[in-house]
Amino acid sequence: MSWPDTTETDRHAGARLAETIERIRSRLWHGQVKCALDLVAETVVAAVATADQTEPMTAAGCNVARFLGDLETYVSGQSDIIIEYATARHRDEPISMAVTESTVQWLLRRRMNAQQQMRWSPRGTHLTLMVRTATANGTLERDHVVAERWARRPFRRAA
Repeated sequence: MSWPDTTETDRHAGARLAETIERIRSRLWHGQVKCALDLVAETVVAAVATADQTEPMTAAGCNVARFLGDLETYVSGQSDIIIEYATARHRDEPISMAVTESTVQWLLRRRMNAQQQMRWSPRGTHLTLMVRTATANGTLERDHVVAERWARRPFRRAA
């Protein structure tokens, strides 16, 4: 469903929404997660208010509120790993994970679908991917030292 543009007011509201979404994208691009989440929350409130005002806007406002709510949930869950893409680009750091994701998908399909003689458990797959990721990131030695410290501690079950 698209934003209604039957009246001048609807067109202005649609343009303001497009500008706000661009600001959210820009804030995420620059690693300003808290500011982006605040703007998403404000926009959800405005979209719900718009949905309550006029009939043609009801469905569009509800859809925008739902999509932005999903975005807010996703960004909140990933906030610790969201990087400043603009800074990474300026430093010529790679920001695409396409090659890594492709390799992981190939490995998972091959092992989990038993296309190979030995089938992996989900836990074994996760641990192997953690090692491969640490190797690719160059953090394997540091991660190993941290893991060794934890391995020497006595195991205690969570209450």
